[in-house]
Amino acid sequence: MGRGSSWRSLPLPWAVLALVLVLALTGLASAAATSPQRTIRPATLPSGVVGVTYAERLPAVGRARPTTLRVTRGHVPSGLVLTGAGLLRGRPSARGIWRFTVTAFAPGGSTAGARGYRLTIAAAPPKALRPARPVIGPQSLPAAQLDEQYTGQLTVRGPSPPYALRVTNGALPIGLAVSTTGRLSGMPSEPGKHTFTVSAFKRGKYVAFRDYTLAVEGEVPAPYFTDDFENGLGQWNKEGAPSAFGLAGGSSGQGASITAGPSTTGPSSGVSELASLWLDWPAAHASSGKSTWYAARVMFPAAYDATTGQWNWFIEWHVDDATSGYVATSPSLGVYTDYPVGPNRGRNPRLAFRLNGGPVSDPRTHVFTMPSNSLVRGRWYDLVVHFVWSPSAEVGRAELWIDGRRRVSTSFPTLYTLPNGSASFGYFGLYNYRLKAPWDSSIHFDRVRIGPTLSSVR
Repeated sequence: MGRGSSWRSLPLPWAVLALVLVLALTGLASAAATSPQRTIRPATLPSGVVGVTYAERLPAVGRARPTTLRVTRGHVPSGLVLTGAGLLRGRPSARGIWRFTVTAFAPGGSTAGARGYRLTIAAAPPKALRPARPVIGPQSLPAAQLDEQYTGQLTVRGPSPPYALRVTNGALPIGLAVSTTGRLSGMPSEPGKHTFTVSAFKRGKYVAFRDYTLAVEGEVPAPYFTDDFENGLGQWNKEGAPSAFGLAGGSSGQGASITAGPSTTGPSSGVSELASLWLDWPAAHASSGKSTWYAARVMFPAAYDATTGQWNWFIEWHVDDATSGYVATSPSLGVYTDYPVGPNRGRNPRLAFRLNGGPVSDPRTHVFTMPSNSLVRGRWYDLVVHFVWSPSAEVGRAELWIDGRRRVSTSFPTLYTLPNGSASFGYFGLYNYRLKAPWDSSIHFDRVRIGPTLSSVR
């Protein structure tokens, strides 16, 4: 066959075969040029946030040889880059919506697939800003209810916490206190509007203040009993020698003075000293289920000497006659020392609160004492005791305030249960009762109150 010959000059069978072969090769080439061999995933991209690291892989899958991914239309968000291997990563620097197309390229440069994307970058959430200077909050305080528990929280926002808080002007309602961390709590016993200033300190240095007005709502009920001893001792019954009772300068005006003297009564009969003023009414206010508050101001003169570890009592809620037949002891306030029973002078005296109650045949006792050697002579203590009277520990409660600060708060069976199932009751009395010592000493009392609420005895 010569150089200028054509396939058309071939015999017919060979010409048909050549034509079929040419058409087949042309079809394969066209298919390779127009049919993508890769699918880029995922179909959509998750949103990002300004300033937050973003990383998402876009693989190109299929049966062709490895490919390289590039952005061929539009732009990825500012701060992001797309690697050839399909990793879209970085930290977005601007909010907005970006539209772009990612194309896969085969090693020879031909395209092997493409996908369009829409990627949203959201603004970063605002950061909680600290003010340049400390600020005390909240701006105002909700009203409190008279004789009900109140709790609030003061805070300080500023550049270098923590801060210490305290009242620097005015005064909180009686019964409330604020801690250095800003916890405002207590049981207000004084109605009306109370203004005060709370200041914040950093390492002892003043940094901020806020003025507050706190309303305490409610009316003060009348007390059951009051005595400032301005009219002598006429309301009281006396136990002890007549010379044991007198009047002395009180916390305001005059007060009662009780001097211990020899006694033949009590658990240490014959070796004890006792004098007392007590009220001749079975305390209807100490019956089961009753909530009663007692207040008194007490002073131990400079010459006061405690004697033994236990028997130095100065206020008692004495059990009734039926209960005392079981040698049950009373809820009492007293002075403890380091010595056990004996005639020696007591050492390291401190105030003590003794509780007794429960089944009279198997009583419960608990004693709370203040720090050793903390008794201060020659000053007036402002004492408040609250009882919820009950032979049940689930109902009964005992609380003690010393100079406005609550020192004891506990659930306790504050009454005895007698064998017949009835509950005992308590007489109220002021005492100077201790084991006999070779000296006499007095205790002074003033401003005694008994009432249904804290505010009624303030």
